[in-house]
Amino acid sequence: MGVLDADLKWATDRALGKNFSASTARQYKDIFRAFAAFCDEHKYPSLPTAPEILASYLLEQAAAGMKPSALDRIVAGVKWAHRLADLGGKQALHLACSFDDPIIPAVLRFVRRNWDAEHKAKKSDA
Repeated sequence: MGVLDADLKWATDRALGKNFSASTARQYKDIFRAFAAFCDEHKYPSLPTAPEILASYLLEQAAAGMKPSALDRIVAGVKWAHRLADLGGKQALHLACSFDDPIIPAVLRFVRRNWDAEHKAKKSDA
């Protein structure tokens, strides 16, 4: 097996979740199931999705008290599901939701900023 073959196998294994622990793969599946349920409830497409839909879900989860680090895992889980679904090459699902779209990091920054301010205020009250 040449270097390029090894790199391709590593990339394929990673896309399939084989480079993740079983716990991480389960967590990503659970994350995507919850995201898909949100999309079904609001009549949004979950696969492929749009950056604005993912941003809306992140804001809803933050409003429910989810920590910023958990929101990062949501982005990773939804991204993983899109890459996994695109392995057949039928369509560029991972491009349908541009995970580099400015709205996603902007929402994450907004939540972090407000989370930090809220928790600093709680500490000063104590």
